[in-house]
Amino acid sequence: MPVLDAYVSARDFTGALAALKASRRRPLTGVDPAGCPKILAAILEHWPQPVTGLLEYLSDQILTNQVLDQGDGPLTDRAAHRLATEPGTACRWRHGLLTGWDGTVAAHTRLIWLPGRLPDAARAGLDAGDEPAGVILGRLGAVRTDRHAMPAATGDGPTGAVVSHAVLTAGGAAVAIAKEAITRGFAESLTR
Repeated sequence: MPVLDAYVSARDFTGALAALKASRRRPLTGVDPAGCPKILAAILEHWPQPVTGLLEYLSDQILTNQVLDQGDGPLTDRAAHRLATEPGTACRWRHGLLTGWDGTVAAHTRLIWLPGRLPDAARAGLDAGDEPAGVILGRLGAVRTDRHAMPAATGDGPTGAVVSHAVLTAGGAAVAIAKEAITRGFAESLTR
């Protein structure tokens, strides 16, 4: 099995992921905790499925969603561009937390979605907030496009490990923008 460290690159990603899946242990066990944010950022840059599934796989637990705030409003110019629609288009949004079985916060999340591009069940599920968006949109076969991730510049805050964002597409249409800030404590727990 290849040695994983803080310098996993895009060219090493495919082999490293195959080795992780073939192993019978938690994938990042033994990795230097200081290097984990770089590894997570490299994986997230190339991970096509919603982030919830990846974090559940890496931590070997089911994550739950806690909505802190939600609402609706018009899309900004930048968000409209990423979602291939007009600025001012009506959208829904929510901020929340992904938490582990013991209440540990895995990630602070933000989701902006276009209700008109989603089936009724997905809209209702996102509005209810009972499940993580990655689970709901994953049922539609959503994939992450226009992906960006990086280790946070400062590591001392509660969300100091990795920040990522991506456009989620389903059925060939951009339906949402997801942003995650993976907490340092959660990232470090993946190495134990």
